[in-house]
Amino acid sequence: MPVTIFLRVKPSSHLNLKEILYLEDDQTVRIDTHQFKTIVPVNHQILAMNYKFNKIFYHNSQEEIYQITASHLINDALIGINGTILCYGQIGAGKTYTMSGLSQIYSDRGIIPRSIGHLFEEIQKRSTLSITVKLSYIEIYNEQIIDLLAGISLDKTTFKRSSFEFLQIAESNDQVYIKGLNCLTVNNLEEALTVLFEGELNRTVASHSLNRFSSRAHAIFTVYLTIIDSMDSNGCIKCSKIHYVDLAGSDNLKRTQTTDKLFKESAYINRSLAFLEQTILALSDPTRDYIPYRQSKLTHFLKNSIGGRCQTILIANIWNKNTFLKETLSTLRFASRAMSIPSKPEINQMHDSVAIIKKLQNSNANLLRELLMYDTLNNRGQINYDPLTEKQKNKLRNSVLKYLNNEVKDLEIVNLQQLKETFNIFKQITKVSNDHLIIS
Repeated sequence: MPVTIFLRVKPSSHLNLKEILYLEDDQTVRIDTHQFKTIVPVNHQILAMNYKFNKIFYHNSQEEIYQITASHLINDALIGINGTILCYGQIGAGKTYTMSGLSQIYSDRGIIPRSIGHLFEEIQKRSTLSITVKLSYIEIYNEQIIDLLAGISLDKTTFKRSSFEFLQIAESNDQVYIKGLNCLTVNNLEEALTVLFEGELNRTVASHSLNRFSSRAHAIFTVYLTIIDSMDSNGCIKCSKIHYVDLAGSDNLKRTQTTDKLFKESAYINRSLAFLEQTILALSDPTRDYIPYRQSKLTHFLKNSIGGRCQTILIANIWNKNTFLKETLSTLRFASRAMSIPSKPEINQMHDSVAIIKKLQNSNANLLRELLMYDTLNNRGQINYDPLTEKQKNKLRNSVLKYLNNEVKDLEIVNLQQLKETFNIFKQITKVSNDHLIIS
């Protein structure tokens, strides 16, 4: 199955522009190439270009956006399937509003807080499952990874923010992780939202000509789940994670008025987004053997989280203004390319060795009880199947010696333990006899 792509248009006074037409199927955007000839180079033999997505959103509520794009990620994660949802687009197009929303107004909550609420609702319905929920929150600022939850602990009555430390990415068994990342275990919705809002407060933002509270870094909020079914005697443990990726907006450095600091930040953002596009192009090409994940911290961290065994969703955010036609076309092209990434989500599960040992011990005890019942029904007396004691081994050794000296005709063997020990005794006696022959 391909990556799922949605388009969210930032509302304006008019939906359709002369250059961009949204078709009635709510899936297709048509670009009039003649209107773009002075903006971007296009093939003038093509009169129009169509970009088709899974759905286009315009005047849709935050609840509608969540239900259609991301709600199924929670149910899938609870059966062990990983998920990633990304918001991509130019600066000020509504990515952070889509992903996080506004905490002050309930109806304006974004995908992340709605997902958290949905998760704990679903956990309440699954009484036979033991589910552990952990959260992490990072941002990638100027190609450095910062833990937005560093120094935060739910055990304390107040939160103490430690100084920023840049973290490093590591790999183990082809799995990517961040060294020293603070992953907080939360037990309910209140704790989870507290962690989320604390992380939000620590994000790097700045005033920009297109957005008063512009995100100056890529932010990735992650939910980790460990699911154990008390009814499953096989000791199966399912593990999953969902990445919520709020990508910093691309910026036209030639057009916008920025300070030296904003210029540097925008340069890092644009570069990492270019590397992300290169990675997506490589993933979309089935003939490519090498994927350039290590070009940036963003693509390296998302190595196992775009396509492949991970369910992936992209929401492309665009402005519906003539001023940003070039940026809009760039976003449409990026989203269209991402649709070609192959994806085959799989359940992540492993087996608990302790539970397996316990199951085998129970099975062994049941078999022993059946064997004792069989012996009783066949008048075999009370036969002991426990390991032989030293006293029993000595008694059996004396019986073997008597047998070898023709003092008794038969050896009475009533269980497997005795048979094994008898062979062991014969082996010892044979070794001693051979040693005597060599000496003599």
